[in-house]
Amino acid sequence: DWIPNKMTYPINEYLDELWVPTAFAKNVFKSAGTYIPITVIGEGFHPAMYSAALNSTDIIANRKRFFPDCRDTDVIFLSVGSMTARKGLEILLKSWVETFQPADPACLYI
Repeated sequence: DWIPNKMTYPINEYLDELWVPTAFAKNVFKSAGTYIPITVIGEGFHPAMYSAALNSTDIIANRKRFFPDCRDTDVIFLSVGSMTARKGLEILLKSWVETFQPADPACLYI
């Protein structure tokens, strides 16, 4: 894994600090020549809210805890991934807006 050379200069030149999700990512950026401070902030996992011991029945039974902004009758669409272009977030949002209206019984969690 590597960072393109053309990315290293703007990172070092224009950022005060870089936040990354993993120690692996930190090492990749350092190996590519990033010399500004790099902080590992994690993936956004909240262990008190999510547990490997939970199953889909637990989540459905406690949907207000997990998805407080969704209505009880909403079908919930959950997108899990990073916000990079290759993950298609722009495509997801465009498709969502074209498919659903605010009154539709659907809720999107990103």
